[in-house]
Amino acid sequence: MKGTPSHLSILEALPEEVSPSGTLILGGEALVGEVLDGWRSAHPGVTVFNAYGPTEATVNCLEYRLAPGEPTPSGPVPCRWVFPVSCT
Repeated sequence: MKGTPSHLSILEALPEEVSPSGTLILGGEALVGEVLDGWRSAHPGVTVFNAYGPTEATVNCLEYRLAPGEPTPSGPVPCRWVFPVSCT
């Protein structure tokens, strides 16, 4: 599932059977660890990506992966993995 950090409060209210169970990709605005931590506590098996793209047409040119069991960073969740682009 893909959404913005603002959607976390909506996701918390969803029944378990429609909640993300494998991967959650969040982007479009700043992601704060303290906001994400509650959702991750309720969904410990989900991999979360904090994704960034400079425009609506770019998807995940930077990302930060939080695998199940990894601690949630406090404060702003980083977005630092760059995807190399080949122009050949």
